[in-house]
Amino acid sequence: MRAPLARCLALIGLVPLSALGDGAPVAPKPRAAEATTPKAEAPPSATITPVTRADAARERLAIAARLDDKDRPAPKPIRDLLEARKALLQEWEKVNKERAEVENPERSPEREAAEFKLDLDKTRALLEQATKVPDALLPEAFRAKEADVKAIEARLGEMKEAIDAARSDLKDRSAELEALRADGSSKLAAKVAALRTERDKVYQGVAALAAGHGERQAGVAAATSPEARDLIKERLVNSEWEARVEAERLACMEAKIAQAGRRLDLGTVQIAAKAARVQLGRQLLERMEARYAAQAERQRSDLKQAVAKEKTRAATSGDPVERRRASRTAELFELESQVVAHEKAHATSAGVSVQEMTALADAASLGFAELKKLLDDDDVSTLDALRLKNDFRRIAPERAQIVRTDLAETAAELTTYENALTDAEIDLVNDSRDDRFDRESLLEQIPERRRAEASAMLEELETRHKALLNRRRNVLQKLARRAEDAHNQVLRRLQTLDEQYAFIRTHIFWIRDAEPVGAATLAHARDDSLRTAKALVRLACETCDRSLWGRVSPDFVLALSALVILPWPLHLGRKALDRLRLANAPGTALGLEDFPAVEPPAVGDRPSAGQEV
Repeated sequence: MRAPLARCLALIGLVPLSALGDGAPVAPKPRAAEATTPKAEAPPSATITPVTRADAARERLAIAARLDDKDRPAPKPIRDLLEARKALLQEWEKVNKERAEVENPERSPEREAAEFKLDLDKTRALLEQATKVPDALLPEAFRAKEADVKAIEARLGEMKEAIDAARSDLKDRSAELEALRADGSSKLAAKVAALRTERDKVYQGVAALAAGHGERQAGVAAATSPEARDLIKERLVNSEWEARVEAERLACMEAKIAQAGRRLDLGTVQIAAKAARVQLGRQLLERMEARYAAQAERQRSDLKQAVAKEKTRAATSGDPVERRRASRTAELFELESQVVAHEKAHATSAGVSVQEMTALADAASLGFAELKKLLDDDDVSTLDALRLKNDFRRIAPERAQIVRTDLAETAAELTTYENALTDAEIDLVNDSRDDRFDRESLLEQIPERRRAEASAMLEELETRHKALLNRRRNVLQKLARRAEDAHNQVLRRLQTLDEQYAFIRTHIFWIRDAEPVGAATLAHARDDSLRTAKALVRLACETCDRSLWGRVSPDFVLALSALVILPWPLHLGRKALDRLRLANAPGTALGLEDFPAVEPPAVGDRPSAGQEV
């Protein structure tokens, strides 16, 4: 029996048991014979026997029989206790079932660890085989013989599909591995910590039940009537079942903690196995891309030779139909060479890597999220403030470098593919018009008996041309979409850096990165004050020392003279301007000063009848 469960049962008076839970019912230890003691003495402490599922089932049937007994119905307080006991039985069965599932899972951590170890050994063996024989693990389409040139064009499509499938599988495995590394161990550790906290709470509840168990047993002897004694006994039985429920819950917590600890050890093996799988997938993908690139280059070389051959035949042929066939076939070979080059760029991950840009953007977002957590608890240390300051200094040059390198590269690649895609779509739209013009011009040059042959030849070339244009448009769409995704990831990374810069700039002034005001601060203030006073005294003394005076220059004398003399001419000029302004006033121009002044009449005077006003 587990030690925590044994301690729990010892607290509440349970008897140790060799097996508890599933299996055959275990016979409980017989109770000690009850001694006949006087009422005044304390009764002996009753023991609580552990039970199995069969015992719980029998107890539930007994409770149902007592509740359904119509001949001798139980009083209402006892019926309430029986209903409560029935709920306790259901809770005990639920916790017991949960503990059984935890202790006996369908796939134990040890079994999973053994499977992961077996998978790890197999993967390491495959890695050794891939190192010794690089092409041994490649699909059949990649293991064609070098002399098999005719099958290259047919195999390139199969090879490209296999590369796309391998790339998708590697992406999923890499994401799963990163998630397992980032959250696996931390989540399990947090789960173990939460289980231990809950286990401690349950243990405290068990201890509280053990403390009150003796008081309930003493209440049986202290009862004064048979009804009260029966009621106390029923309560005592309920308290025993409540203790059993808590003990079972504690055992379940211990089983969960043990299982989580085993899964922590399992995580290391699981990460190693998945990392080996990712490494194997990356090696196979690189080898597949290399084989595809080699086959594509061989096909382009063959197409270049075919173009030269068709151009030579077009130049030497005297038949207009054959000449048109050769020249048109040469154009189609050149177009096919371009399509193969674009398909090679898409299949071999040439250019900017979307996965790399996504990883860098995710790392920037993760760093910003971790930086935000520094201020969540409002407890920032000196090291945290130093980190904020260093990040603030780092962001500007890092952003400039990203704009100069990654952003410029992705923008150029996106522009190139978008322009090529636009040209391909325009060519696809104008395809029927150009082919119709070629048809009409050719049919005008040949006799009527050969026009059917020429029409069939032109139909075949037109079909090939349209198929190549569609292939080029499809692969350019994929390349443009990939370049756009990489460009968006770079923009997301820049946006994260901008938000981080604004966040630090907003919060860095509110973070205390030094000790609060105290005795050390006062000592620094005293020292700074003394240094300032000494500097002021030295400056005052230097003004009296003529040896420190500089030689008077002519420029200084002229500037000083101008400062002394210049105010006087300005004053005279201002007076002259005032006189000129008064001379040009409106009243002066009309000569109003020549008119005699007329005194106004007194307030009380009134003019006579013949007096002019």
